[in-house]
Amino acid sequence: MLHPHTKEGSEALQALYRIVLEIHSGYNDGFIAAHYKRELFILKHLINQMYQNAPVFTTEKEWEQELLVDKLKHS
Repeated sequence: MLHPHTKEGSEALQALYRIVLEIHSGYNDGFIAAHYKRELFILKHLINQMYQNAPVFTTEKEWEQELLVDKLKHS
C-alpha cells in the first residue's frame, strides 16, 4: 500500500485511520458509527475539491502508474 512521504501526510493518514477505527468499533452504536462515516464522506469530498484545484504537474502520470502497480500487487 502506498503511504505518504511527509510528516503532514502521515499525520493526516493516521487521523483518517482513527476515524475508520471508530466506524468499525464494537463500542459504538450505529448512530455514532454513521456520524464518523459522514465525517469520512465530507473529508473525501473536500480532498477531491482540493485536488481538482491544485496545479497540474508533469509527473502525475507517473503517480497514476505507481498507484496502478500498487493496486495490482495487493489484489
